[in-house]
Amino acid sequence: MPMPREILDAILLKWSVKSVILKFVDVTRQDIQKRNWIKSKWFTGFRFNDVHEAVNPSSLDLKFPKVEVDFGASPIRSELLREGGIDKFVSRASNQNIIANIKRVLPTDRISIRFCQWTASHIR
Repeated sequence: MPMPREILDAILLKWSVKSVILKFVDVTRQDIQKRNWIKSKWFTGFRFNDVHEAVNPSSLDLKFPKVEVDFGASPIRSELLREGGIDKFVSRASNQNIIANIKRVLPTDRISIRFCQWTASHIR
């Protein structure tokens, strides 16, 4: 589900954000967001897994020391790992642009990626 880019940029500026942790989750309140924000045509929707060319670079004069990406609550669960969940997740076309788009939206030189604890034995 797309989120309003203008809202994200406003939060980053108004709150003087110094560090960012992105938590990718399996369940969201898509119904509320879809009706109230994106359909209003006031905002530009974007997702971190959009096609790279569709995500505009940040126009803000900000650079974050570190951005943490947390997939701990994402759809990668222990039952998926038995079936090669990490490989499936990374090889999906929809997930191949996530890190590149994060760097476009949240400029940084350092990104850390966290999966759930059950993925440790499956990462090569």
